[in-house]
Amino acid sequence: MKKNVEFKIIFYPILIGFVIILCSIGVLYSYNRFFKKLTIDKKKVKEPAIVEIPTEVVNHILNQLNDFEMNHLFVQKTLTLAQLAKSFKTNSAYLSKIINSEKGTNFSNYINQLRINYVLHLLMDSDQYHQHSIGDLAELVGFSSSLQFSNVFFQVTSFRPYEYIKQLKFNLNKNN
Repeated sequence: MKKNVEFKIIFYPILIGFVIILCSIGVLYSYNRFFKKLTIDKKKVKEPAIVEIPTEVVNHILNQLNDFEMNHLFVQKTLTLAQLAKSFKTNSAYLSKIINSEKGTNFSNYINQLRINYVLHLLMDSDQYHQHSIGDLAELVGFSSSLQFSNVFFQVTSFRPYEYIKQLKFNLNKNN
């Protein structure tokens, strides 16, 4: 019995010390792996997507894009990246890279998104647009065909234009 107690007095502190050391090593290893991964992820985030374009050029083009959006110039039917770049007095490559980086999409999707958001705004603000045909709405916001308009409208809203307008009318009648 005395040997058992002596054994426990000697063995348990050694065992507890060993467990603490192993746990500490495990925590340090995990922390080190996490820290390295975090550092690698931060490096990925810090790399600007448009490094080769001077900052002042990027800011100038972003200001022009803002004016372009505010003045609803995206409703031009035959608008192309090259035409827009020319009107901005820049090249297509710069404009494309800036749209991809700053707007998170390509030129075509960017223009389509602006057009759909604009028609949604028109439909919400004035019920006079509820009476327009899908073709008229498509033409109004710059789409070359009602089918293309309807498909893009569906991609953005998950509704066909006629379904959306029908729902708007229903909601207006319900609220009145």
